[in-house]
Amino acid sequence: MMNEKLLLFVGGRYDTDSNPDLFNDNFSPRISAVYTATNDLTLRASAARAHRFPATSEDLADLTIPFAEFSPNSELKEEKIKTFEFVSYTSNHSETRFFPL
Repeated sequence: MMNEKLLLFVGGRYDTDSNPDLFNDNFSPRISAVYTATNDLTLRASAARAHRFPATSEDLADLTIPFAEFSPNSELKEEKIKTFEFVSYTSNHSETRFFPL
């Protein structure tokens, strides 16, 4: 917290894969700032980086059940994303804009 009008939030997530031969551990940071301009207007800006390991059902499972078939894909890589988000809140409306990189 910085002052009564401006709040700063910092966080993150640490992921580790059960098979270190396939994927490296990864840290996903996130930062947000919330500014209360007036009683009727609040602004928020956030930036984050995240990733996701393929699920076992996506890269290793070979399974057929009624109405679904799962075929393994060992070529899958972890997914990565960087995002920026700007939000304005008023007493009767909110507006969100996402800016993926």
